[in-house]
Amino acid sequence: MRKFVVALATTVAVLMTSTPSQGQTAPPVEVEQPGLDPSPGGNPDSPLVILPGVISALEALQARVARSDGTGRDSLGKALADTRQAVEEYTGGSTDIRAVIGALAKAANNVDKVRSAGDGDRRQLAAAGDALAGVARSLAVKIVERAGAAGVDTGQLGAARAAVARGDARRVAGDFGAAAQAYGEGASKGASGLHFDLDTFEREILKMATGVTGFAYTINVNGKLARADARGQARTAADDPARPHSPDTEQFLASVSKTITGVAMLRALQDAGISVDSSVNPYLPGTWTRGQNAPALTFRNFLTHTSGFSGNGGSTYELLRARIGQPFVANAGYTYSNANFALMRILIPRVSGGKLPFEDFTADDVLAQAHAEKFEAYVRTKILQPAGIDGRCGPTDGTDTETRYYNFPADNQPGYDEPDRFLSCGGFAWYLSSNELGAFMAHLRYTATLLSPAMRKVMDTGFLGWLDPTFFLWSEGVFGTYHNHGGDWDHDPGEAHTCIMKFHITVEASVVMNSGRGFTGHQCQRLRNAFDAAWIA
Repeated sequence: MRKFVVALATTVAVLMTSTPSQGQTAPPVEVEQPGLDPSPGGNPDSPLVILPGVISALEALQARVARSDGTGRDSLGKALADTRQAVEEYTGGSTDIRAVIGALAKAANNVDKVRSAGDGDRRQLAAAGDALAGVARSLAVKIVERAGAAGVDTGQLGAARAAVARGDARRVAGDFGAAAQAYGEGASKGASGLHFDLDTFEREILKMATGVTGFAYTINVNGKLARADARGQARTAADDPARPHSPDTEQFLASVSKTITGVAMLRALQDAGISVDSSVNPYLPGTWTRGQNAPALTFRNFLTHTSGFSGNGGSTYELLRARIGQPFVANAGYTYSNANFALMRILIPRVSGGKLPFEDFTADDVLAQAHAEKFEAYVRTKILQPAGIDGRCGPTDGTDTETRYYNFPADNQPGYDEPDRFLSCGGFAWYLSSNELGAFMAHLRYTATLLSPAMRKVMDTGFLGWLDPTFFLWSEGVFGTYHNHGGDWDHDPGEAHTCIMKFHITVEASVVMNSGRGFTGHQCQRLRNAFDAAWIA
């Protein structure tokens, strides 16, 4: 049992015995294994790449349009509101991509109404209108192409394609609002010939099972467990006793842990009434040295990998403390790092409970243990247990039955015995089964037990704890944004690969595997493709 009792006498004793003195050697620094596969890059035609630029252009145009032109300024204001609505619908996982296209059409129509601008501004207006119509087209074409692949009735498919062609003609003519409306018609006609088939989805997921040593999956529909099964071994005969994998087999989640930790961070902020855009500075230990620009870093920065932390340089208390003391580049871009979510192991106990007793004169190893225990207890109490989950920052099975991690094929070689990473938990190291991940996803999406609807919206639209489609192609599919996180943990021998994903309809899925991948593509990419292929005529 991990238990830390803060008392003055024990603190002083630990200070005397744990702090390296002259001639003593400090404990070795943990070497952290690789985390998530490098970002494959986003789709350059994504709405989340194009629309922010459109918004900036419209804002600049609105500032330049003559104040005497009330109609033009009003139309630009409406176009801005509609474009922002389209982004919100899209990032929020709209249940109907046609709502996104509808908002784009309204925005383009309002852009078309602005007539008083000078030549230069008219060119920018045309570029903005064309971009809005172009995004509507790309969304519509995905659906129409899926309808064609699914064998939708030729008459209905022909009508959908004809609507897209009308949109193309109107776009060439510079009538961008009408073009976007036509694209919306094409999307509607294509989508109306499709329906989601759960059996097909399950069959497509199972295609991954032939390329791993042990595999399990869970599918939710309407917040309820709908399908779950497994293939292969959690432990092979080389790690006697052999044990089959199952939807209830807990294993190392790798970076899927970030979503769990992210939800816990958001819950702590929610309960404390703190904005995600607040500085983390007041919630760092007082003894930590802050590097240049560190006080300006916000919770959002760490939840979106924009803090300036780089690489996988370590997630222990000591390494996080050292990293916060380094100079930070203001307004750093996206850099994926486990340390961003490892820092939440320090922040969550302090946001939810305040400063730890005696911390100003307590050794780092004692504080590391105290923060880790409080962090695990908070996540278990506030996030996991309400969903009926008994997960931990470490294996919960006995040492003779823990899941092992293999190469693929395993070739009768013993698997990797993942060490206890309790003191590095946050960006990785949670252990759950696919069924437990399903329960987590259901409670997160359909109840206010974990997060309020308002905070859940902040999480979804800001990709806080989710992989951002701007950087990960598999986060977008035929029907828009699919909120997800993948996990990849590589050793020699042995790997772990995981993914959770929620879709635009009331369906979520999780997959876990305990070996290298004998199939092409990332498991999250395969999960997205399985969902899209499940839309049949």
